Amino acid sequence: MKKIIYILCIFCTLGLSSCIEETFPTDFAIESQVASSPTALAALVNSIPNMMVGRTYPGLNPDEYFGYPALCVALEEMTQDVVIAGYPGFNTLGSYSRMNSPTHQRQNYPWYTHYAYIKNTNDVIKLIDKDTQDKTEQGYLGVAYAFRAFYYLNLVRMFEYKRTELCLPESDAIYGLGVPIVTEETTEEQAKSNPRATVEANYELIFSDLAQAEKYLAGYTPTSKAFPSLACVYGLYARAYLERGTAGVSGAYAKAAEYARKAIDESGCSPLTQDQWEDPVNGFNNATSQNSWMWGVCITSDNIDLIGNDFYGLMMAEQTWTVYGWRVGRSASRKFYEAIPYNDFRKYSWLDPVFYGVNGNPPSDSCQGHAYKLAMPTETLRKNITVGNGFLGFPWIYNPIKFRPAEGNYSNKPVGSAMDFPMMRVEEMYLIEAEATAHSSLTQAKDLLNAFMAYRITDGSYDCASKSADFETLVSEIIFQKRVELWGEGINYYDAKRLQLGLHRGYKGINASQYYVTFDIDGIFPLWNCRIPETERQGNPAIILNPTPLTAAALNIYWAKANTDFAPYYGCDLSNPDSGGE
Repeated sequence: MKKIIYILCIFCTLGLSSCIEETFPTDFAIESQVASSPTALAALVNSIPNMMVGRTYPGLNPDEYFGYPALCVALEEMTQDVVIAGYPGFNTLGSYSRMNSPTHQRQNYPWYTHYAYIKNTNDVIKLIDKDTQDKTEQGYLGVAYAFRAFYYLNLVRMFEYKRTELCLPESDAIYGLGVPIVTEETTEEQAKSNPRATVEANYELIFSDLAQAEKYLAGYTPTSKAFPSLACVYGLYARAYLERGTAGVSGAYAKAAEYARKAIDESGCSPLTQDQWEDPVNGFNNATSQNSWMWGVCITSDNIDLIGNDFYGLMMAEQTWTVYGWRVGRSASRKFYEAIPYNDFRKYSWLDPVFYGVNGNPPSDSCQGHAYKLAMPTETLRKNITVGNGFLGFPWIYNPIKFRPAEGNYSNKPVGSAMDFPMMRVEEMYLIEAEATAHSSLTQAKDLLNAFMAYRITDGSYDCASKSADFETLVSEIIFQKRVELWGEGINYYDAKRLQLGLHRGYKGINASQYYVTFDIDGIFPLWNCRIPETERQGNPAIILNPTPLTAAALNIYWAKANTDFAPYYGCDLSNPDSGGE
């Protein structure tokens, strides 16, 4: 029986501008019809990136669950550098940062979202002859293989179960297991009994898909940043080999460094300048306004209401269209912020306490002489965050202004929320190259880091020698710079789990109202081992689930360490590191 593809559903859900010109006998299109229709095939390929900003999992708050960017917000909440400085009642993504509801349906989101994406890529790959000489079809295949590698790389990193400080006995059976493999060749019957593949098998598929993508994308020029180029394939190689290097695979670090450099060279991209980073109109919202982004989720005002994207509503202070952003107050953690030197222009991606005039000081539009470049009028922003929140009457501090409303429009959602989202920037490749090189040459790695930091501390004062006397401190410094560089972009979670960095939110001055997330945990935070949904086993009994993350009662040991000596949450006195809060 021929496979059926529900083309009209794709169009209606994703709002594609193109349409099928041919007339088919029903609302469905069978494989042969789609494959023989250039317009239909192009639409199916276009649906791959478009689906990443659609609502792929019903039943959850559409203001916060809007595809891949929403998942990135959730991953950011699982790290120690993103904290909820404001009112937690609107933080429905909070289940990713705490243990009080580890089996909530929100935890199903990364699983079902990614396998829905994989279904799209499989449909394209199955439709096209692998020996095609048609350049357009070769490009389509390359796009599909690259996206599928991207999805499986995300999945295996999220769902591989790694040992935690408090391991559960049943976890012994699942070490080394990744996720089930579903390709264009997987039948319905096979899918009903599809056990988890090993991590090694997952990476074999990822590297195989990348090899195919590399072959088919040679000479291909993407029509927009929404589609992967050959440089993006090299970037995915670099990410994957970095993971395998940390897992102890011989030669993987050298490959990670090699492919990171190939990605840099092939892309022709360059790091963001200070003006581009701080641009109140185009800052981190426009894939084509600069030469840094290699790959991104692209959103337009035409489909913003349909897809419900609100990533920037969640991750920026400068907007008025949703309380799920400024009222929740996803902010930089205090320790993270204070570790960034004032001559690093990235520090001004967050509003310092001086902006609000805390501790009896008058509000200031600048910090250390550096004027904030705002899209929203300063007094409007201050009032929105302080008086307008309606709950506590004092400001959230370290709020992000890294991500700017489109066109600088902070009040009109269809305009201001039509913002692109970065999936891969060239800066990440520089930092992967430096970390991977450190495993073979500290001197070369230091040179690479110094060269990169010259883009960020432009007065020439940065020298990593004082921060990197040995291998451990050098890698720690590289990863810290990566945390600063990629804050809010959904990347740093993977490094935290890969390197077992721990989750250290419990320190004097933290927002005491957020006590249930103030963990102080070394190694692997249990919730980093994402849980496969219970409902998946109902349709696929061969699958083994990850153990339920530790319950709130079992985590009292972490809370006891974290929740000591809270200071009042009224802002930060920079002369007294024991005062203030996040």
